[in-house]
Amino acid sequence: MPISDAVVIADASPFVHLARVGRLDLLPAVFGRVTVPLIIATEVGRGGSLYPGIDLQTLAWVTVVPDRADPDIAADTSLHVGEIAALSLARATPHHLLVIDDLSGRTAAQRLGLRFIGTAGAVIRARKAGVIPAAAPILDALAANGFRLSVDIRKALLGVVGES
Repeated sequence: MPISDAVVIADASPFVHLARVGRLDLLPAVFGRVTVPLIIATEVGRGGSLYPGIDLQTLAWVTVVPDRADPDIAADTSLHVGEIAALSLARATPHHLLVIDDLSGRTAAQRLGLRFIGTAGAVIRARKAGVIPAAAPILDALAANGFRLSVDIRKALLGVVGES
């Protein structure tokens, strides 16, 4: 059962990181539907050395929309085109929740006053909703597969759900 009434918009990172650990199922379980700009679908579909390509357009719970490029956001040279499209879409969408992990994207989201969480936050939401029995094993698997999460942030997140 989805636990969000917001329009959930995602960057590529939650798809990539959760696919690496075989837990892509958490996104629809937590959010119901996820909206992505076309450039994100293309990026995730190409795959990479650490994860298989995922055709987001074939997933019933993913809505792919045309790319946007808000000029104020596009002017930020620290962002790549996928982040620009996701941030632009979030800025144009009332009642949004952006799922994004890269520091440059999160910094821009904060500067723009956008509501956002990261992949680890989605895992914590899944734990709170009872979708998973424990968050620690998934956070550990993410970290073992290249997801950066400091010891202090991991401890704080697990504290939220009563795991130590």
